[in-house]
Amino acid sequence: KIFISNINDSSSTCYIVPKLGGKSQQLKSFRSGSWSPDGNLIAGISPMVKQIRIIKRETDEVVKSIETNGDFIILFDIDWSPNGDEILFHTYSVSPVKNQIWTIKTDGTRQRKLLEETSGIYSPRWSPDGKHIYYLQQDGLTRDLMKIEVSSNSSPEVVQSGLQAFGFSITRDNKKLCYTKDNSSVNL
Repeated sequence: KIFISNINDSSSTCYIVPKLGGKSQQLKSFRSGSWSPDGNLIAGISPMVKQIRIIKRETDEVVKSIETNGDFIILFDIDWSPNGDEILFHTYSVSPVKNQIWTIKTDGTRQRKLLEETSGIYSPRWSPDGKHIYYLQQDGLTRDLMKIEVSSNSSPEVVQSGLQAFGFSITRDNKKLCYTKDNSSVNL
């Protein structure tokens, strides 16, 4: 499993943790990462660099750097498609505020913007069949689980509303949802 440790908003570190426990491996140059479908490679991003790096899982050696284009300033999240030929990435811009979901071929070609929203977007993920992308969208104090079809210019649809979620996972049969609850409090 890949996990991210956030010390504060400006500093985070990405690690690989064995399923059955053991020593974690730090991914030095990533803020966020995603496994290739065969488990041999990891695609990763750093927030302020408009580049996706693909590394070998065992050696941390960079095997490919994919340059991205667009009117964004920060790459936030990344996910590898189930068939292995595309990567999605989530970006953010200020002035005006824009959250965007993009896809790009793993050879660096055919980058396209799939979605642009002014409200917060979190945890975009491919569906198990690769035909849709699911993501969380801010809706007041909660978030809605949204779905958009990859191959068309259709509008996103709400799958589940009112979640207090930050990250999520959908089973391979698309029938069950697991999510992490976002619970914060403030005390003056």
